Amino acid sequence: METVRIQVNGVSHETEVDTARLLVDYLRDRLGLTGTRQACETSRCGACAVLMNGVAVRACTLFAVQAEGTSVETIEGLESAGPHPVRSALRDAGIQPCDDCLAGRLVLVEALLRRKKRPTRGEVERALEGNRCVCGTGPSVVDAVLRVTRAP
Repeated sequence: METVRIQVNGVSHETEVDTARLLVDYLRDRLGLTGTRQACETSRCGACAVLMNGVAVRACTLFAVQAEGTSVETIEGLESAGPHPVRSALRDAGIQPCDDCLAGRLVLVEALLRRKKRPTRGEVERALEGNRCVCGTGPSVVDAVLRVTRAP
């Protein structure tokens, strides 16, 4: 067991954790933040994406102790004031992606949008390459990002 201090969605947590506990499990089981998913158990799907110090990482490939002293943002933190603009754009277009891929996609999009306010289609597609879409709405997410970033 080791004590870790992590700021998650703006709230500081100091917790003893098993050194082999994955960050995704810590977020889900210890903090109840179930929007971060572990859908594939191979680190290929991207459903476990979170922002760590503003950089998108896969929470299923990191141990919770590796997050010591960092700031982590989950989908719950990104949507604490309401739905992410891309989620709203999808809903407005009548598109409902599955929960398995959307949270991770929104985290990856957020990381991109923090670096570049008006990304190109290619930049959005590259940002989402690490997130496997199982529901077939991947192209719709790219279109929604472009609509949101081009809105007046």
